[in-house]
Amino acid sequence: GLLFNVLTGNLSKPKFNHLLVAPFDLQRKMVEMINAETAAAKKGKPSGIFAKVNSLVDPLVIDALYRASQAGVPIDLVVRGICCLVPGVPGMSPTIRVRSVLGRFLEHSR
Repeated sequence: GLLFNVLTGNLSKPKFNHLLVAPFDLQRKMVEMINAETAAAKKGKPSGIFAKVNSLVDPLVIDALYRASQAGVPIDLVVRGICCLVPGVPGMSPTIRVRSVLGRFLEHSR
């Protein structure tokens, strides 16, 4: 019910319990989770990020990923489309690996 009310325009500011939905809370929650991994790495605790996304273009999310990488968080990303993050740059993104999904390996080709 709730998701469909939002999609049809019958509800403007939803509160989901288990979904991160753009533009309502996805960016904020993603940055919070990345920052939590950064804090864990700085304390010497286990940390790591694996994400599969359609695209990676949001500057706030990209900056949070760079900070996490600089703190030593291992980051593996699978990106289906455009990726504005530059992986594997010493001092900037040394622990980030990005894989692109192309051609016949896409879940559904056009």
